Amino acid sequence: MNAYIRYRVINSMLKNGGRATISEMIQSCENALDIHPIGKRTIEADIYAMRYDDRLGFEAPIEYDRTLRAYKYSDPDYSIDRFPINEEEVQTLRFAATILRQFRHIGYLENFEGTVQKLITAINEGNLGGEEADLLFIQLEEAPLVKGTEFISQLIHHIEEKEVLKIKYRKFDSDTIAEYIVHPYLIKEYRNRWYLVGFDDADEKFKIFGLERMVSMERAFLKEYRKKIVDFDRFFGNSIGITRYDQKPKEIIVAFSDRQARYLATQPLHKTQTLLRKEDGRYIFQFTIVPTHEFTAALLGWGSEVEVLEPEAYRKEVAAKIKEMAGLY
Repeated sequence: MNAYIRYRVINSMLKNGGRATISEMIQSCENALDIHPIGKRTIEADIYAMRYDDRLGFEAPIEYDRTLRAYKYSDPDYSIDRFPINEEEVQTLRFAATILRQFRHIGYLENFEGTVQKLITAINEGNLGGEEADLLFIQLEEAPLVKGTEFISQLIHHIEEKEVLKIKYRKFDSDTIAEYIVHPYLIKEYRNRWYLVGFDDADEKFKIFGLERMVSMERAFLKEYRKKIVDFDRFFGNSIGITRYDQKPKEIIVAFSDRQARYLATQPLHKTQTLLRKEDGRYIFQFTIVPTHEFTAALLGWGSEVEVLEPEAYRKEVAAKIKEMAGLY
């Protein structure tokens, strides 16, 4: 994203017979992106990409004028504006900026939103008619400010740099603060809450930490990072939500009302969801899944429109929770 903005800045300096030194390009790019410093090698790589990168397709005729000690286009009529992004692509970028806006309380994503906005401004300069970058006729669910999101930027850095962490952490069911040495691998979001998936150095297994329960985090300098190749789609593939058990998935048979079945048809509860049959006005589905708390909570949330049929042990577990709930009223 930042590279494309630099291409636009360099182009604006060289088109229409313009000349620019590397230093001038650096200064203009720093001003456009509000990033300091931008290295000489970065701009030199941009010039090379504009000349020769087939994926960009610019084939920009940039040459160095030894007399002026500056770069220029050998063809004064050339501009990368001849390869404009179309209106549909601009609208896609605006939509992306609108989505990112709901996460403005997360510093890392707020910066990314700003980058998208700058890119929109740079594209087809002067041809956007001063329109707002966000789409005011689209309203998204507001992501509430959740404690712990202040750790996200720091965690991204540690994961990218493969650095081990010392985390002080308070569990939900305890006021005691425990300390963990964690090898971080993944940041996961579920229902507007953020989690870290990492390898616990002491217990020799993966654990999931809620960011809102983190008290502090710092680098554990004396620990060497453990490189592990993990397919996290498969890691969470046998359940929904953030909970994960080291169990084999079960075949769970659930009956849904006609109305609820229509909802499930458009938004499956899990990728293994399979419609088995229609019976007595109800639709019978099968899920091959580990029944986590999140799965059970989803079923209970639909009340009388759902009934667990099999296996019997899970049916009794859900029935017990319903009886416990009824006892409160």
